[in-house]
Amino acid sequence: DTSFECNCTYDMEPFYNLDTLLSGGYHLKYYNTYNVMDSGCYQIVDLMNGPKKVKSINSMDYRFNHVRLGWKELDARDKFVFVIGVLGMPNFLIIIEKKTGKNLLTGFFHHRLGEVILYSTFEDESGVQKLRILDMTNETDIEIKDFQDYKCQWDEEYFGDCVQLDSISNSFIWLSMEETKELVVKKFKR
Repeated sequence: DTSFECNCTYDMEPFYNLDTLLSGGYHLKYYNTYNVMDSGCYQIVDLMNGPKKVKSINSMDYRFNHVRLGWKELDARDKFVFVIGVLGMPNFLIIIEKKTGKNLLTGFFHHRLGEVILYSTFEDESGVQKLRILDMTNETDIEIKDFQDYKCQWDEEYFGDCVQLDSISNSFIWLSMEETKELVVKKFKR
């Protein structure tokens, strides 16, 4: 039951899609709730296996737009890609194992084409962005260094937003970037 009494100041925006289906009997359940302890109203998304809750994936104040709570970007057998909408930054990416709810990978989501995802991480102490390709079909994760010497036309800090998955084939992935003076295209083996 997703109906509840909320004593909050603002009207609650209802969820129009309460469940998002995943393969293997799993689904994402979106709902609003009231916390008596702090008198707060929250919107929540849980990973469910049938009627059983596996894990709460995200929750936030009810006044935020639903898209910031997150969505299923890709369903892949025993795991799925969940993206959390972040205002003014790249969206946050989480790869979640369905059976346990364990976060297998996190980063910043930039683009998806089929089962290939372009994302980035800030893994070292220097804060340098590392651009990566995650191929869910072949279960490979490749660091991309080919664009580090180029300047993004509109965003120097998050250059991953400037790089796009151009196309994919069974053997190759093509990335492109509109550099300040030219279009740069690079090819990578899958």
